[in-house]
Amino acid sequence: GSNDVAILVKRREFVAVIDDLMNAIGNVPVVVVIGLQSETWNSLTEWLLLAVVISIFAPIGDLLESVVKRALGIKDFGTVLKGHGGVLDRFDGVLMSLPAVYFLAVTLAPWSS
Repeated sequence: GSNDVAILVKRREFVAVIDDLMNAIGNVPVVVVIGLQSETWNSLTEWLLLAVVISIFAPIGDLLESVVKRALGIKDFGTVLKGHGGVLDRFDGVLMSLPAVYFLAVTLAPWSS
């Protein structure tokens, strides 16, 4: 019945949160290793901050997009990528991460030193 559906939805949300956390944990070494190849920022601390900012804000973007879809009562934001939530679902993490990364970059201002 409807109770079974509610349990399934809660399980899927829990799995999605765990997936986001695993992606965040995997994101840190990738950003740091790639970042240390760059000449933009020279400090390991700056690259760790970047990785942490992305790791925090990308899952928030995913969760906010899910909240919007639920509030609108729709399953997907489009039909181009069926079963994947639509094209917007591929970029929801970027939509939240990009402003946060911008403000981090402005705060650290590596080009001004």
